[in-house]
Amino acid sequence: LFNRDKEHGWARPVSVLLTFTVIAAAVILVLAMIVISIYKNVGALNIESITNLYTTLKEEYAEVAKYLEQVMESFNISSGRISTILKSAAGAIENFFSGLLFGVIFAVYFLLDKKNSIVSYWNRAFRLIFGDKAQEQLRFFMKDADNAFSGYIRGQMVDAAIVGVMASIALAVTGVPYAVLIGVCIGFGNLIPYFGPVVGYAAVVIVCLTSGNFTKMLIGLVIIAVIMFVDGNIINPRLLSENVDVHPLLVVAALLGGGVLGGIAGMLIAVPTAALLKLQFDRYLQKLEDS
Repeated sequence: LFNRDKEHGWARPVSVLLTFTVIAAAVILVLAMIVISIYKNVGALNIESITNLYTTLKEEYAEVAKYLEQVMESFNISSGRISTILKSAAGAIENFFSGLLFGVIFAVYFLLDKKNSIVSYWNRAFRLIFGDKAQEQLRFFMKDADNAFSGYIRGQMVDAAIVGVMASIALAVTGVPYAVLIGVCIGFGNLIPYFGPVVGYAAVVIVCLTSGNFTKMLIGLVIIAVIMFVDGNIINPRLLSENVDVHPLLVVAALLGGGVLGGIAGMLIAVPTAALLKLQFDRYLQKLEDS
């Protein structure tokens, strides 16, 4: 039998292993669903229509290229600018995955630090430099920040799951090809505010055009528009308000303001930041009321 200390020594690495095992299993499950969906629906692809489209584009390449150039010029978009945008997008994707990798490595080391030496070191340094009172205030602030951001992540994950399931069921019922695959993509895209509709519309257009189902494409676009309207105005604000303890109107205002100020990155941190600021303001009001 292990004594108490040994049990606590084993508990942390085992819990970390189980956590990352569950995450890896979830990712594998999603990938398996995508592969199965593609395998089951591969027969729905209209190879002849794809071949005809390719042949037409190849024969009329010059006219198509000229038309696309005129369209881009009408929007003041040059070919050089498109190249720059594509390079920036590739760089952003590379930075995302490299950041994700280093984030996982950092998380593993941090979680396995059973003595909390990193936190203890900086707590001691902050206390010696700024005093006990400032350290206590920092501790409360960090606790509030942890609650705000962890609540936001929980809310976004639940929202993504709900939207993904709704889209998969609705698209499957109406006979849109690759319904589950599109639903999964929409769910993952919805982890980034307002990015889910873009993924959904693009997926439906690509799938339906390659299979020649133009009617299904229109139906799919309408379904996604309705789901995203309900999610953006009812489900998402209410879920986030419950998880970060703010009013739904503040959630919507924070998302709009974050998008204007910082784009996608601003929208990602807008809600938890607003929740944290509101909580600090509430504490300040409570302090004034008690004094």
